[in-house]
Amino acid sequence: MTVILPFRTVVLESPYKATESHSVEQHQVYLVHCLSDARSRWEEPYASHEGLTGDDDDELARQIGIRRGWAIGDKLDACVVYSDFGVTPGMSQSIAHYEQMGKPIEWRKLPAPLVKSILEM
Repeated sequence: MTVILPFRTVVLESPYKATESHSVEQHQVYLVHCLSDARSRWEEPYASHEGLTGDDDDELARQIGIRRGWAIGDKLDACVVYSDFGVTPGMSQSIAHYEQMGKPIEWRKLPAPLVKSILEM
C-alpha cells in the first residue's frame, strides 16, 4: 500500500535585490537552495521572485511584483523566511503583510557551510 503524505504550501521569502554585500547572482543561488530545503520538509514552496521579477530598480515595477506575489501567497499555509543573507526592505514589507493577515511566519537558516560557499562565489 502506498501512503501519500500531504504537502504544506508555503510562500518563501529570501533576498533578491543586490545589496552592498551580496549580488543578485548570490541571492539567486541562495534561492535555489532555499527551495530545495523547503521541499525536503514536505513543503511546496512558492517564491514570486523565482519567476515574477522585473526591473528591481523601477520602484513601481517592484511594488507590482511584490503584490503579484501576495495574490498567491495569501492563499498558502504559511510564510517561511530564509534569513542567512539578512532581510531586505521588500522581504520586510511582505512579512508585515502576512503577519497582518495572521499567517504563521517561520524563520529559517541553511547550513553554515552551504551559506559560506555561496558567499565565496
